[in-house]
Amino acid sequence: MGVQKGKISSVEGEKARVVAPDGTVTMPLTIPQSLRDGLIQKDVQVLYVVFPDYTGAILMRADGEEPEYEPKGDG
Repeated sequence: MGVQKGKISSVEGEKARVVAPDGTVTMPLTIPQSLRDGLIQKDVQVLYVVFPDYTGAILMRADGEEPEYEPKGDG
């Protein structure tokens, strides 16, 4: 199927359901760790992928917004 664009329908912990352009709703898809701190919410447009077994993942927000970069290390 390839990468698709849709809108978040609901957030369920570390997963979210997405409404596809044709109106169907996905099974819960994995939210990347980097987007779990409030960047994925209902009605946010995302790019996602669904595999033949109906598992899948959200790849990114469609607007490209990401969390602020915080360097890690000893300082």
